[in-house]
Amino acid sequence: MSTQVSVIMPVYNKGKYIQQAIDSVLSQKQLEVELICIDDGSSDDSVEVIESNRAKSEKIKLIRQANAGAGVARNAGMEQATAEYVSFLDPDDWYPSDRALSHLYEGAKKSGRSISMGKRLFYVKPFTLNRTDNLFQEGVHSVKELTSAFLYQSCIFNRKLIASNGIKFPPYRRFQDPPFFLEALSAAGDFYFTENYVHCYRRGVQRIVWNDVKLMDYISGVQDSLRLAASIGNSSVFRQVFDSLSHASFTEGVLDSESNEVVNALQQVEGYAGEVLSEAGLSIRALRIMQCDNIVHKKMSTWALCLENGVKSAF
Repeated sequence: MSTQVSVIMPVYNKGKYIQQAIDSVLSQKQLEVELICIDDGSSDDSVEVIESNRAKSEKIKLIRQANAGAGVARNAGMEQATAEYVSFLDPDDWYPSDRALSHLYEGAKKSGRSISMGKRLFYVKPFTLNRTDNLFQEGVHSVKELTSAFLYQSCIFNRKLIASNGIKFPPYRRFQDPPFFLEALSAAGDFYFTENYVHCYRRGVQRIVWNDVKLMDYISGVQDSLRLAASIGNSSVFRQVFDSLSHASFTEGVLDSESNEVVNALQQVEGYAGEVLSEAGLSIRALRIMQCDNIVHKKMSTWALCLENGVKSAF
C-alpha cells in the first residue's frame, strides 16, 4: 500500500518530549504513514532519540539542517514527502489516539476535500483538557466559518493542493504557521471537519526570548495573515490575528525593544486593521502602554504583563 499521510516534524532541542510524539505517529492504524523529522540544529539528544527509532522503523526519515527555524524545516520536510496528504506535528505534541490520522484521512476521502480538520486537546501538566473553540458539526464547511488561524496541526492537507499552489511556510522565526494555514484554506475554499480528537498541544514548555528579529518576524506573519483573512472575507479570523499582537509575552518583548522599526510596523498594522474593520480606536496593547502619560497606570500595566507571563511560565 502506498503512503497515505506524511507527518512532518521540525525538531529543535526537544529530546525530553519527542519519544511520545514519535510513538503516537507510529501507532497510527488503518493507514500507511511516514514520519519525516527535520533536525533544525539541535544541541541536545533529539537526534539520538530519532536515530534509535529509525533503527526500529523504516517509516522514519531524518533530515538535518543548520538552525533556520521551524518554517524552513517544515518546507524541507514537504519536499521529501511522498504521501497523498501531509500533516504537521511538533515534537512536544502528540496524536491522542491511534485513529487520529485515519479519521482525518477518511473524512477527506469521503468528502473529496483537500483539507480535513478535527478537534483538539491541550495538555497543561497534569491535565489534558478539551478545546472548546472552533468546534463544528461533522461535515464540509466554508473558510468563512473559521474563527481561528491557529489550527493547522489539527488538519491534513492534500499534497497536490500545496504543491500546485506553491504554498510554503514563510521563513519567519515566529508566526510562520497562520500564513501557511490561511493560504492553504484560501486555495481550498472549504474543509471537512470530523468530530474526533486528532491533536494534543503541550502548553507552556518554553518561554519565548524576544529580540527585534523575532518581533519583526511575528509582525510580518501577522501582516501576511491579515491580508489573507481579508481576502477570504473572514472578519473573525482577522480580528483574532490582530488581537494576538496584544498577548502579554509579545507586548513585553515590544516594550523591551528600542527599535523604531518595530513601533512603526505596529502602527501600520493598527492603521490597516482600523481600515479593514471600519473601527476607530483599535489599538495594540504595547503601543497603548508606550503612549500612556500616566506614570502609575503605565507601571501597573507593565506589572500586569509580568504577572500574566509569570502565570503562563508556571505551566
